[in-house]
Formats: sequence, structure tokens, C-alpha cells
Amino acid sequence: MKTRLGLLLPLLYGGALAVPKGIAKSDLQPATDAPSPFRSSNICTENIPRWNLDDHFSTLRPGEGNTIDDTILDALENRAASFAKQYKGSLNESLGEALEEYEQIDEELDKVVLYWSLKTSQNVTDDQLRRERSNVDTRVSRLRADYLTFLPHEIAHMTPEALQHLVDIYERLRRYRSFVDKLRVRGKFMLGEPIEKALNIRAPWTSPSIAVKAYRKQLSSATFRVNGDSEALSFARIKALLRSEDQDTRRRAQQAIKDGLVENRIDKFAALALNMVVGSWCVETRERGYRSPRSRRNELNRVSDDIVDALIAAVKTDGVELARRAMLLKKRLLIKTDQIRTFSFVDRLAPVMFNNDSMTDADAYLPWCSAVAIVKEGYASFSPVFVRLFEKLLDEKRIDAAPEDGKQTGAFCSGGTPSTGPFILLSHTGVKANAQTLAHEAGHAIHFMLAYPHGNLQYHPSLPLAETASIMGETIVFYHLLEKTKSPHETLQMLLEHVDSLVGTIIRQISFDRFEELVHEARFSGLVADEDFDRYWLQSTKEFFGDEGDIFDDYVGIEKDWSSVHHFTKAPFYVYSYALADLLVGSLLVARAQSNPRDFEKKIIAFLEAGDTANLDAALRPFGLDPTTPSFWKEALEMRLGSAIEKAESLSASLGYN
Repeated sequence: MKTRLGLLLPLLYGGALAVPKGIAKSDLQPATDAPSPFRSSNICTENIPRWNLDDHFSTLRPGEGNTIDDTILDALENRAASFAKQYKGSLNESLGEALEEYEQIDEELDKVVLYWSLKTSQNVTDDQLRRERSNVDTRVSRLRADYLTFLPHEIAHMTPEALQHLVDIYERLRRYRSFVDKLRVRGKFMLGEPIEKALNIRAPWTSPSIAVKAYRKQLSSATFRVNGDSEALSFARIKALLRSEDQDTRRRAQQAIKDGLVENRIDKFAALALNMVVGSWCVETRERGYRSPRSRRNELNRVSDDIVDALIAAVKTDGVELARRAMLLKKRLLIKTDQIRTFSFVDRLAPVMFNNDSMTDADAYLPWCSAVAIVKEGYASFSPVFVRLFEKLLDEKRIDAAPEDGKQTGAFCSGGTPSTGPFILLSHTGVKANAQTLAHEAGHAIHFMLAYPHGNLQYHPSLPLAETASIMGETIVFYHLLEKTKSPHETLQMLLEHVDSLVGTIIRQISFDRFEELVHEARFSGLVADEDFDRYWLQSTKEFFGDEGDIFDDYVGIEKDWSSVHHFTKAPFYVYSYALADLLVGSLLVARAQSNPRDFEKKIIAFLEAGDTANLDAALRPFGLDPTTPSFWKEALEMRLGSAIEKAESLSASLGYN
């Protein structure tokens, strides 16, 4: 079914919603004459938050000089040793009790690693912090290898009859059924227990993580200068200039990024890290018996190869044509408004500035408090549960948003553990897109908080489902803002920005996946040369956006951009989850438009509460969605991206920009 955005928008957020306790209706409904948050540059005092981790981890405070308190890990090691002594080889008699104790130990170990990981992310250039984190990783890996590796292996290799007998007898075991089932599926890809133990012990010393940490430190500490200007900009700040309304600024920023990636040798660090990550992934893919490198990620994501293959095929065909329409519309509007004469790849994110009094200044600074207000109001239009949990994040100071030097680049939300709660890191540089980033990461956090009752072993959803929640939060905020626009020109500007976002999240992420595919294929044959990464990056980009002259007149300055995408070293084939999730969000919102808003909210909350206890198929079933049908992804592309492009094209034509 093809639902057009023009028909869909009035339906998406209709209906009254209950106001959560402790929140006044006036807090959720801004005055009709209130200025747009995007127009405000001085309406609040800037106070961008930072974590104070010691408030959240009072028992894990480091000793003098940021060193580890060994007594904590000593106690955990003794507990883990006792656990192994009691339960190894006897799970047939006490699996329920063993899983409860295993989960408690697992969570306590995760808390220690989490603390040092978060602390390091605030300043990846602090060598003392990095050393202590490395020491923690080393000791925890050894502890898990020595005392905990046996449990997943023994569960995976139990006979079905023995396992079912235990489930029938022990009610407490039923709580862990999803975790157990996942281990049973994964069992056929496990290596022998001694091998798995050896891999865990060696990981902190020989795994790709050492090169990855060095690469991330280099990227986070790097500075970039536009045309040799005296002001040194962080990566977050230089990237913000790519959204400038001035073409010359965008081009100089892109050149500065390329120059900085080379001068700081980030491309060399990234090449080393990627060769190690991909090499390790390729070896284990073969040894464990996966069909392909991407299949290994699919299994971890609990989604079938057929579903992912169908998604990628749809994006490569229908998606590429939609991206072409979107970019040609952007090109035509930029030329007609006298903003460009030639259309470079660096112009794809350029805001279209119309000569209209109602328009906002694309380069105006967006204060942190305005970004918070945007997200809060958007969430309020959808669900009081989202508002309550978002305010909890703010009240408990779980967001680190200041764009400090040395801070980890990009944005993330760590789910932490059920007892620690989630933590969000981002860099608020004051561009409009920061509000969407905040909504995205807060969506992750809300998902985690709703799923915590399942415990540490089962709360964290698979990547596609996790990204569905975050993109849902981002989209909710967008539609709320769209309804508040004050003129057709402002509406068109927002629609164009939304189309840009969809192209970036759907089409571009699958082009990233293609880049990974090329690198992995090459790595099976040996080391990938530095210049080959550049070549594969340009190849994968042009496969989705055409050669010079097809849409873009040039791709100047982008050949090193692959070295700034940390997802490639974080988790191979992570990126397709963004595209999958974005298309699911479009399908879910169409389902909402066709149902009672209250009923839909209940279903979405249940979807989020499920955590990792439901795979993709099961999670979507209550909404009447079946991603296994051959036409699902093609229809999802049309409903999500196609309808947005059509609305922008129609409005553009009505305003005389034919």
C-alpha cells in the first residue's frame, strides 16, 4: 500500500494523550505565539551538561591518580571462581540457580568496564585513563575466560530433551528462555571451550581493539583548520560547517577535513585498525562456519540473511532511483535560489534558503535548552512515557553534551546495566541537526529503560530493533516541528532537510555497507592497501549516487571520509541496521495512522519493553508487518522516502520552483 505523506501527516499525531504525573499540561503544550526554537539564539542561558560519573558509580570511584581499586575486582574474581566450582559440569541439576548467579556476576563486571569506558570517552587523550581502562579490560577478560566461558557452552550443547525437562521443572528458568534460545542457535557457530577461553584471554593483548583505541584517540584529539586559519576546530565543529548555507564554506570545510585526516595521519591509523578488525572478523567467519561476513552480523542481530539481502537489493534498485530524485530536486532548488552554480557531493546537505521573511537562518546557533525543548515537545506529541523518561535522563544528569576537546567523536547511548541506567554522549555544537541527534540518542535510552526488567542478559535489543527506537524518537520530533512551521517555504525547507536525513540514513548507510563488503572481500586475499580504502570509498559512493555528471558534478575531497566513520571499527556490518530501522519506522508510522493512537502507543511501549526477548519477526507481528514478504522493503521505501520526496516536489512546484 502506498500512503502519501500529505495524507499521512494529519493522522500521525492526532488524539489526546494523558499527561504523566508531575508534569503540567502547560509544560507539554507551548503557547501558540511562542517563537520557533530554531529562531532563538538568546532565549536561555547556555548550560551544556557533562556527566559526573562518580555520582552514578559511588562504589567504583578510582583511587589517587585515576587508578583502579583492585579490591573490587578481587572480590568479583573470588565470586566467579566459586561460581565455576559450584556449577561447572552440573548445570543439568541447577541451571536456573546458575543463570541467576551468572547474571549477577555478569552485571557487576559490566559495571566496572562501563565506568572506565565512559570515563575514557570523556577524554580519550588522557593516557593514564587509557592505561587503567586497558588494565580493567585485561583483567575482566581473563576472569570471564577462566570462570564464566563454560556456561554458554554447556547450555548450547545440552540435548533438547534435557533442556525442556529443566524448563518444565524450574519456573525461574523460564525467565531466561530467550537468552537460552539465543545460545542454542549460536551453539553451532561456537568453537571448542578451550579455544573460546584462549580467545577471551588474548583479546586485550592481541585483538584489534588496541589499534581501534589508538585510531579513536587520534581522531578525537585531531584539530582541523579551514584555509590555514588560526582557529583549530575539533572534528565535531568542522563537520558542522558542512551544513552551512554558504557553498564556499562547505567546500573549504570538506577540504579541511581531508587535509586534517591526512596531516593527523588518521587515515593511516584507520587503515591499520580496519585491516585488523576486518582480518579478525574474516578469520572467525570462516572458522565458525558463517556463510559470509555479513551473515555473522545477521545472526548476532537475530535477523535472517534473506531479510537483509532483500533490504539491500531494494535499496540498490528502488532506493537509488529515489535518491536520484531527491538530489536532483535539491540541485534544482539550490540553483534557482542562486545558492550554487555547480552541484558537488559536498552540497548534498546544503540548506535551501528561500528569500522569505519567515525563513530561519541555517547558520544560527541553536542553544542547548532549545534543543531540549524541541525534543520534549516532540515526545509530548507522541507519548507521556517518552516525556517522563526523557526528563529522568535530564534530571539524573545522564547526558554529556559539551563539545570538549579530546572527547570521543560522534554520539552514542550506552545502555549500561539495569542497575546503572543509560548514559548519552554527544557534542552539542549548536547546529539544528543537534536536536535530532539528541532525540535519536534519547530514543535509545528510553528503549533501554523500558527493557531493564528483563535483566542484564536480555534487556539489550539487537541492533536493528535498537536503531528502530532511536529513529522513531528522531522522527517524532521532526513531525512535531513540521506541524509548527509558519509558511509553505519553511515547510518545504524542513521537508528537504528530512529527505536529506532519510537519504543519509537509508541510501548512504547501505553504500557504507557496500564499502565494508568490498573491504572484507579484499581482506580475504590479504592486507588491504591504504590507497585501496580510498578507491573502495569512491566506488561504493558512486554505485549509489552515480558518476560525475550524473547527479553531482564532482566528488572533490571525499576520498578520505571513510577514515572518520568509527562504526566500521566498532562493529563490522553495523550500518545496515540504520537503513533497516528507518524503513521500519516508516512502516510503523503508517500503521499508527491506520489505528487508534492510544492502542498504537501501547503496542510501541510493549515493543520497547521486550528488549532482546523478541527477534525482528516477532517484534513486528503485533503491527501486522511481515519483513519476510518479497515486496516489504520496496513498499517501505516508497512509504518512507518516496512519499517525503513527492510531498517536497509537489510543494516546490506550487511555490513556482519548477
